[in-house]
Amino acid sequence: MLVGTHEGLYRVPREPFESVEQLLDGRINDLWRGDSWYAATDAGLFESTDGEQWQRQSVAESVVAVTGDGACVFAGTYPARVFARDATGEWQEAEQFRACADTGRWADRSPRSDGSQVRSIAVDPTGRIVAGVEVGGALVSEDRGATWTDRSEGLHDDVHELHPVGAEEFVAATGNGLYRTTNAGRSWQRLDTDFRDFWYNYHRTVTTHDGSLFTSAAGWGPDTGTGGVFRYGDDGVDRIETPVDTGFLVGCAVASEGLYAVTLQCGDGFGQSHPAEVVRYDGEWTMLGTVPAGGRCLELG
Repeated sequence: MLVGTHEGLYRVPREPFESVEQLLDGRINDLWRGDSWYAATDAGLFESTDGEQWQRQSVAESVVAVTGDGACVFAGTYPARVFARDATGEWQEAEQFRACADTGRWADRSPRSDGSQVRSIAVDPTGRIVAGVEVGGALVSEDRGATWTDRSEGLHDDVHELHPVGAEEFVAATGNGLYRTTNAGRSWQRLDTDFRDFWYNYHRTVTTHDGSLFTSAAGWGPDTGTGGVFRYGDDGVDRIETPVDTGFLVGCAVASEGLYAVTLQCGDGFGQSHPAEVVRYDGEWTMLGTVPAGGRCLELG
């Protein structure tokens, strides 16, 4: 599997390991595997057919998110733009994306000098695309990126990750809450409303494993510790104890063996250069090893 960190891309086995192989330098923002591997980085989007040789794509200078659906590959960038590559192999910007957005508000809310970024892109089984903007909310395309609709009402606008669950159903991990939509963003419901875990509101990742939603949130209140892992099932919400030093997972992927994840230290701010733990959960936690810097994303081969 590949693990993206604040300081590079690493290849590690799925079993316990003691050494890692570095493939790329610099901050790795997102990973996706289709017919090829894709790595979204601060230096652009890189593609590899074998995980060994990486070629930069002609998309943009800073790529934050990447995903695909078999027919197209989609990339989100900083500043916030969306690009798509279809069977022709040419990258094209989804020009209507920014035209429908409240980019003035994005600029006012974002702490970055050039405004917001497209932090996550998700595609549901029907081909519907949702782009999550940090800071900005969610924009939806029903026609493979040709036109877009802002569907941020009811959703906290600091979107970190979007996870497709089914047709029109997505879950959003945000800087203040975990949200679900079952109608492609026309309305959003906040999920993390259990008072027992009131202080765990800063979410970075969400995925589906064994029929339940799994998410991780940093805790900011008294006696919270640094992070927690939560499972949302039909019978409610459970907190899952972990052996992870931080308890804060930031990138997940699922296989038949279980849920794989990489961590980020968050005891006193975010320890981007602090070594990150790689773990697997299959009802019990297995510590697989560490990578040299704070985690951001993980993808299975």
